[in-house]
Amino acid sequence: MAISVHKINRGMYPQYAKIDPSYEVTSVLKVIPADRGLSGLQFVEEPVAQPYDKGADSPEDSPSTWPPRQELGEFVAFLAMEDSLPVGGAAVVVNPSSAFLLERRETLAGLWDIRVCPKLRGGGVGSQILLHAAKWAKQRGCTQLRIECQNVNVAACRFYSKHCTLGGIERYGYAACPDVAHETMLLWYRVL
Repeated sequence: MAISVHKINRGMYPQYAKIDPSYEVTSVLKVIPADRGLSGLQFVEEPVAQPYDKGADSPEDSPSTWPPRQELGEFVAFLAMEDSLPVGGAAVVVNPSSAFLLERRETLAGLWDIRVCPKLRGGGVGSQILLHAAKWAKQRGCTQLRIECQNVNVAACRFYSKHCTLGGIERYGYAACPDVAHETMLLWYRVL
């Protein structure tokens, strides 16, 4: 399988949107603090009582609405193709001098989105896309790539652990969002 990754313009975002980003939550990485966190944190994978689907694009937050209004800076999307078929994609924001997402650091790039066709997940497409996006960000002067993930996406956490270092755990990062308040925000960083 020969995959090529290309930077795309807005006109190609509908192709990007055809790639299903959803996944089934069957387990979570529960964060267990030892001595109220002073002795560290431990992750324990636990099955959920009732599996559920998560991660599908919503009409107000789909690739067709990009670039995101709340983030300043340079926004770019990449599409991974197998022949003429879109099989994966990634979106990156760089140099957002006033963006909260990127900790107001001009040398920090943010992975806004990454997705791989469900039938190809686990086959290396995601790694190829992530490394392509990281290389692009490095060429723009960035020194780190930041990725936000949730503890309910165990497969993504395992994927990021192969390419990045866990740099932040926000146990109450989604407390203001009732639908996902039970989730833990995990912040991954890749040195470029």
